[in-house]
Amino acid sequence: MAPESDAVPVRPWEVIATLIWVGLYWAVATTFGFVYSGAITGEDVSYAVVWTAALGLWMWRVWHGGPVAVRYMRQVLRAFGVLAPGGVALIIVFALTGFGLDDVFDNWPTSQLILLTLPMIAVGVVSFMLSRLLNRPVVTEWTMARRTTVR
Repeated sequence: MAPESDAVPVRPWEVIATLIWVGLYWAVATTFGFVYSGAITGEDVSYAVVWTAALGLWMWRVWHGGPVAVRYMRQVLRAFGVLAPGGVALIIVFALTGFGLDDVFDNWPTSQLILLTLPMIAVGVVSFMLSRLLNRPVVTEWTMARRTTVR
């Protein structure tokens, strides 16, 4: 039997890039949630701990080549990559047309609204690109090789 390092291909850079992105996004989103709320309660911390543990286990499984975990990561990134920019576009359209949101965006100039939404559009675009990268044959071959050699 060949050593594991010879039997399993090297982890694709697409997986590494995806996990770095998801980890950074989670850290920023969690930090923003704490900072934005102003006061951190025990309930906030417990939610953050539980969801961080769940995401960490999922990311651990993706790191080790679980085909189902990689597929779900691809699907979540694709959905987020479509919904984030789409939602931002709807907010901008609603703000510009006044579609019942006049009182919400009264004090916001259109240029400021657009500048504040650009990061979310960028997050969506990067997430969608990473979902496409996880769909590459090299990632699929790696997960299949991991599945057949590691028990």
